[in-house]
Amino acid sequence: MVKLKSMEDWFTHVSKSDIAWSVAYKDLELTEEEEALGEAAKLMTLMNMFKEDEEYEKCAIIKGRMEEVNRILRKNK
Repeated sequence: MVKLKSMEDWFTHVSKSDIAWSVAYKDLELTEEEEALGEAAKLMTLMNMFKEDEEYEKCAIIKGRMEEVNRILRKNK
């Protein structure tokens, strides 16, 4: 039982590592459009946070990146 518990603890630790996440993410094999949609969602969330905090310079940077993402999405339609 002790050995099983220690293996379980090891797996929990390893599965939460940065390497494990990057490997798991690569296995998704996302299309360019899917990656752009994910990026758009992230940018919209950040935009809302920065607007609430009145950090308008950061909003301007995000707006520029959002335009690039929108070009990718239009290209894939």
